[in-house]
Amino acid sequence: MLRFLSLLLGLPVAVLAVPPPSGDLAALGMGGAGAALADVDYRPRLNPAAGALASDRDDVHLRLGWSPRGRTPWRGGDSPVEDRRLLGGELGLPHLPVSLGAFTQARFTRMQGPDGPELVTREAWRIESGADVARLWMDRAGQGQRLGVGVSAKLVSLRLRAAREAIATADPARPPLDRVHDGRLDLDVGALGTWAFRWRGALVVRDLFAGTIPWPDGQGRLADGPSAIAALAWRGARWSWALDLDLVARHRGLGARERRLAFGIAWAVGERFTLRAGLAPDLLGHGALRLAGGARLRWRGLAVEAAAQKQGPGGPFTALGLEWTF
Repeated sequence: MLRFLSLLLGLPVAVLAVPPPSGDLAALGMGGAGAALADVDYRPRLNPAAGALASDRDDVHLRLGWSPRGRTPWRGGDSPVEDRRLLGGELGLPHLPVSLGAFTQARFTRMQGPDGPELVTREAWRIESGADVARLWMDRAGQGQRLGVGVSAKLVSLRLRAAREAIATADPARPPLDRVHDGRLDLDVGALGTWAFRWRGALVVRDLFAGTIPWPDGQGRLADGPSAIAALAWRGARWSWALDLDLVARHRGLGARERRLAFGIAWAVGERFTLRAGLAPDLLGHGALRLAGGARLRWRGLAVEAAAQKQGPGGPFTALGLEWTF
């Protein structure tokens, strides 16, 4: 783990990337926050170390997530329009001597907006398949002190499409897209710790071996990582809050760099219903404020989730999830 932390210290202050939407609906509903609450309900997409400290008593977790198809063409103005989608599933066995899991996930980002006299369209499909492994590093449960570490090994397939047209003659709904494809093996690593029973801290570094790929419109390159998040959270009997900070500023593909500070809250209403809300300003002042909300309803071993985010022009990003635990 120390080696991975040393790699983090050498990360550049700006990484050109299209930030993918979070692959977990709890984070979506809290504006992107929650890496330090990943042990609640077992959330390995939030933090690979989630299984090491999983507090849910169920032995098997099966979760599916998806969002409806949507596309919002740019209709003029100064700000790009963004559309996102999410499709994925995961199977987790957190209570083995070493927590294990498997997952596959596809995340889509589309941005369309002006660049001088041209209308630029950029799309990225990011498909991941892999396995999660996590274990306890320190366990002083009687003092409320625990530390877990985890790794997600994955195969990443990145498919980029892009087009540039003169704004005066462009059809935003049907851009002439060129394509490029890249694939690689990669790692996410995470640490999750608790102290004084209620407090939690986390560090997550994603896509350690990501490279750069030229956009197929011939302008600039996409760097798919690395990215890093430091997180702090407090978990109460009913209320919890989470604070996640991007340690690496990233370029959105159109427009300036951004670094988000996400703040989210979760409120458990009884034993079956949870409400979530969050916001995430851009500390560099370039991106629109991100607002989010979500809900989770659980009955015995079944749970249904919904989450939505709104950020700048275009419609909100909505996603649904279904979970079965036993």
